[in-house]
Amino acid sequence: MEQPDEPHLLPVPSLLATDLDGTLAVGGRISDRNREAAARLKAAGIPVLVITGRNLRSLGRTAEVWEVADSVLFSSGSGLAAHRHAEPLERHRLS
Repeated sequence: MEQPDEPHLLPVPSLLATDLDGTLAVGGRISDRNREAAARLKAAGIPVLVITGRNLRSLGRTAEVWEVADSVLFSSGSGLAAHRHAEPLERHRLS
């Protein structure tokens, strides 16, 4: 995390990670306010990581997730995808 030059300022985060259901999205919808906040973070060079227990296929029910997320950690952390139509960057099977 980048440290500010002035001690009274908070450090600039290098990443925002957020849960999807019940946090970023409520009732399967991402509010305009949350989309705008994500856009401001991205404009400041801060990537947005959305984390969910859903599998990759079920993310389609919340299509706006790709308007907000730079990447999605899905299936309770067993996979990582960088955009809507991508094959997962990583996938780990749980036994």
